[in-house]
Amino acid sequence: GVSIEEDFGLDWLEVSGVAWSWDSRRLAVAVRYDRRRPYLVRVYVLDVETLEYRVVADGFAGYGEVAWSPDGSSIAYLGHRLERGLASHQKIYIIDLRSGETRCATCGLDRNAVGTVLSDARGPGRSCARNLAWTSRGIYFVASVSGSQRLMLLDPGSSGIETVVDPGEGVVDEFSASKTGATVAYTAMSPLEPPDLYVYRGGSVERLTRAGESWRLRYRTPSVMKVSFAASDGVEVEGWLYYPPEGVEQRGWILYIHGGPKAMWGYGFMHEFHVLASRGYVVAAFNPRGSDGYSEEFADTRCHWGERDYQDLMEAADYLVESHGLPADRAAVMGGSYGGYMTNWVIGNTDRFRVAVSMRGISNWVSMYGTSDIGWYFVEDMLCCTPWRSPETCWEKSPLRLAPKVKTPVLIIHSSEDYRCWLDQAIQWFTALKVNKVEARLAVFPGENHDLSRSGKPRHRVERLRLILEWLDRHLPAGERGAVEEG
Repeated sequence: GVSIEEDFGLDWLEVSGVAWSWDSRRLAVAVRYDRRRPYLVRVYVLDVETLEYRVVADGFAGYGEVAWSPDGSSIAYLGHRLERGLASHQKIYIIDLRSGETRCATCGLDRNAVGTVLSDARGPGRSCARNLAWTSRGIYFVASVSGSQRLMLLDPGSSGIETVVDPGEGVVDEFSASKTGATVAYTAMSPLEPPDLYVYRGGSVERLTRAGESWRLRYRTPSVMKVSFAASDGVEVEGWLYYPPEGVEQRGWILYIHGGPKAMWGYGFMHEFHVLASRGYVVAAFNPRGSDGYSEEFADTRCHWGERDYQDLMEAADYLVESHGLPADRAAVMGGSYGGYMTNWVIGNTDRFRVAVSMRGISNWVSMYGTSDIGWYFVEDMLCCTPWRSPETCWEKSPLRLAPKVKTPVLIIHSSEDYRCWLDQAIQWFTALKVNKVEARLAVFPGENHDLSRSGKPRHRVERLRLILEWLDRHLPAGERGAVEEG
């Protein structure tokens, strides 16, 4: 038997990635080895016959996935070297086992080499799917680009990258490639179609299933359009608008802020957006600074949460009112996780939104530190503070500090077993708002975690949507003036 922890001579380890060589004689193992710095990754190669091992690369971070070349001479590593801390793109590195050299093969792409488009309609297999497939043809991976996910092929020798499947207004998600690379099975979706199964073979794509077709025939769907505007510093900010189906009375609109912050709205299927649009709400989903899908510089908002990202969102709201005719007096703001934090931050800084929904969010960075399952180092990396070294920064960036300024009615939704953003974040925020006489409601879902809106019990997911619609409808009742016109 093999005890990796003992044989590698480590007091503690966590395996982040493992892959067999094509001849099944060696294992590549990516290991997190430092309990105080668990984001660091080292790559070992283990001979399964002799149980001899050696370190082939060190100083990595990120995903920690590994894959072997067909001839066994190299290993691909998916991750980064913390170039921009936790805001760094995942990149593909080639570790040459003969020379000992390691080079970044996708740094020139300047896009994340994993898929991060958000969707609430993925199956549980998405979290288990591999992100790299080293075939005889090259290395397949998915890249996040401007709200889409494209299937890419990397030539590990030249670092040349080609797009194999560009779904256009869609998303390539899970994939599995044959050893020759001639055939790739994958799932894909779009804003109007839930995931289905496709196969790429011989340069052409064939659709194998139509699981969502009956759904589309049964329900009226919103119209979806991509929009963009130039922010005040000249950078382009993109977003997607979901307009209510034809014949549905328009009540108002919602600025919906995504989590992460390094994730993105785009061409993923969002059942929740369909529900909101069917009730008469225009859903505006923008990718402010900090989002994925663009350059690493665009994604890097470390030490500056609530600044340029907040400005992008407010300028997006201005753009929608001025260029798309959305009524300024019938706007809502909502979001989850980072989006919940930003919702709290928004209503603490402006009264322009008539109603808010804050979900699984953050209100106090001091109490957030050291509790989240995302890692104690997250707050220090993203906010550049700790409760003892720079408590004034942690507090300065905490929405809880702004509670006396809030006037917007807010529904707070949280889960009892949310270990990413613990329940105390919601309770502190709710208590502060009530003490300051703000109309607020707190809904706590028992037995659920941070992924309630995506993997929660069906009855809880339905109840969550019911609570949201009830809250929005109460504060944006139908029949008032200020109907929305489609731009």
